[in-house]
Amino acid sequence: MTRSTLLLAGFSAVCMAVLKCLSLTVSAAEIVEPQPDKRQYHLFNPAPRVHMREMNTDRPDKTESPYTVDAGHFQVEMDLVSYSHNHDTSRGQNTRSDALAVAPINLKVGLLNNVDLQLVLDTYNWVRTADRTANTVLH
Repeated sequence: MTRSTLLLAGFSAVCMAVLKCLSLTVSAAEIVEPQPDKRQYHLFNPAPRVHMREMNTDRPDKTESPYTVDAGHFQVEMDLVSYSHNHDTSRGQNTRSDALAVAPINLKVGLLNNVDLQLVLDTYNWVRTADRTANTVLH
């Protein structure tokens, strides 16, 4: 066999191996387990761990998502300290905002499969906005 024939045979073997791996991946992805009927679960009849969804965090005051906590389960999210700073110089403005929050907490409890109760508590907030164009400060 010539060198070019060996290279071509090696390249063909590699291509076949890659195609085989891709076909196994596609066939494994096509196998979808049926989702259990979770309408029977509620606050006093919790969803079993094997049927629970992945946890989605809302983090206090970062976002309120459409994801619910599984029925009968609790979720607690909290920041120890949160600080943000914004300096806006667009459209001829010169505004600076600083905000500090201490221990904001987000409590959630799953009432039904698609309904939860959420309570967001802000224990301490401090906000300072300085408009350097108008020479004003708001606290």
